[in-house]
Amino acid sequence: MRWLMIGLLVSLFALLVAAAGGARHILIQRSKLNRKPVAGAGETKSPPVGSKTNASQTPNSDTTDESDL
Repeated sequence: MRWLMIGLLVSLFALLVAAAGGARHILIQRSKLNRKPVAGAGETKSPPVGSKTNASQTPNSDTTDESDL
């Protein structure tokens, strides 16, 4: 019975260490993502006020092609 209790405590400790390592990994990855600038968030060139954009330059996400289905 003593060996079962020792095995239980050892496995609980190992589970605790694994959970702490997983949480640490997640926190490190989130901090790395927060440090990187968002793609396209930099300075952008906007078209002149009077210009019109071409329909082929701005794809419409509402339309679906039959090949997408």
